[in-house]
Amino acid sequence: MIIAKLERSDSRYLELSIPENAKELTLSQKLDFDFCQMEAISYLKKYEDSLFKNRAGYILIIAKGLSNIFQIDFADIMQLKGINLL
Repeated sequence: MIIAKLERSDSRYLELSIPENAKELTLSQKLDFDFCQMEAISYLKKYEDSLFKNRAGYILIIAKGLSNIFQIDFADIMQLKGINLL
């Protein structure tokens, strides 16, 4: 596992344990990842010509997916500093 330590806007940190290979994922995490990936691809196709204007929606899809995959409160992800959120 890779430990990612991301700074939040309140100067605290959010730590994520990111799997390095498929053996470190649970089936639930893999399914959550697949659903998030399908939703993100669908969003990109829908807004391919105006993605810059609609980037907030894309960030929300990714944040919700991370929340599901890593079992982290969505609010904690949304409190990341802007550069870490991107």
